[in-house]
Amino acid sequence: MRVITVCGMGFGTSHMLLMTIKDIGKKHHVTVEGEAVDLGSYKGKTCDLIAASSEIEIGRASCRERV
Repeated sequence: MRVITVCGMGFGTSHMLLMTIKDIGKKHHVTVEGEAVDLGSYKGKTCDLIAASSEIEIGRASCRERV
């Protein structure tokens, strides 16, 4: 599974979020690869999941339309 985690600067919060998702993946025997990025860098990246902190909303309506 490919995951992109997003926060305002692409450093602290997104890295912590990615590490947490990887830990959950290990617990459930799912291989998680990912990248922690800032808000301006997530567009155009291929992934299975985009995760962001609660302070960031990344066009939830557009994500729902694609599902």
